[in-house]
Amino acid sequence: MKSYFNLKKVCLYLFIFMNIAFVLSVDTVAMTKEEGIIKTIKSTDAVVEEINVNAYVNMDKIFTQPSKGEEICFALAEKLAVKKEKIENASTKENTHVYLTGEGKNKETICIILQSSEDEDVKETNIVINRVDHQLKDLSSESEKIREALADYGEPKVNVCLIGSFRGKLNSVQKEEILKSIKKNMDASEKESFRDKNMISITSLSSKIKEYTTYGGKKVNLHIALRYNSYEDKTNIWIGTPFITIPY
Repeated sequence: MKSYFNLKKVCLYLFIFMNIAFVLSVDTVAMTKEEGIIKTIKSTDAVVEEINVNAYVNMDKIFTQPSKGEEICFALAEKLAVKKEKIENASTKENTHVYLTGEGKNKETICIILQSSEDEDVKETNIVINRVDHQLKDLSSESEKIREALADYGEPKVNVCLIGSFRGKLNSVQKEEILKSIKKNMDASEKESFRDKNMISITSLSSKIKEYTTYGGKKVNLHIALRYNSYEDKTNIWIGTPFITIPY
């Protein structure tokens, strides 16, 4: 009888251990936005043309004076090792608008924007950092630096977008095959879509990307669009996590 209970105890511990191991394995499968967008583009034959990291924080009930706005922009530029800085201050009495541009270590373009307003109903400050590069190198580490720089001012919200291209004009069947391949590789379920003869745009939820946002009552974290550019004779693909935040 004693050996039976010992065996039962061992089985119980083994069951608990297997469940913990399963949870840990599920958790580690999920990727960051940056890893997810790289995996997504690599599941296609597209040529990478541009990578955009857009991050912002909102400071509610805080008005920032223009001089302080410049100070914050320069402090952020220093944290991100921005070179060749140029700053513009287009502030008015009620609104602060400071705009700093420069280059990162890989000669990528970095823009830091601080906007602040104050009136009877609203008082707030928004800080935006926009990073534009043309290669996937160091995407995760550079994106994390932006998060860390903004964390002193609030909880950063980050969108990562990528533009790629295919040579020539792809027909509808070819575009759908690309989407099918992406959805399979990213284990993504389509939530909303727009399709016409010129463009396809879908929002989806990928189980392989950790973070998601809620849009129209649906969880989404992967946005894809395809459209032909007749001027350059190529079909562009835009990929965004969770959304595409650049014109397409």
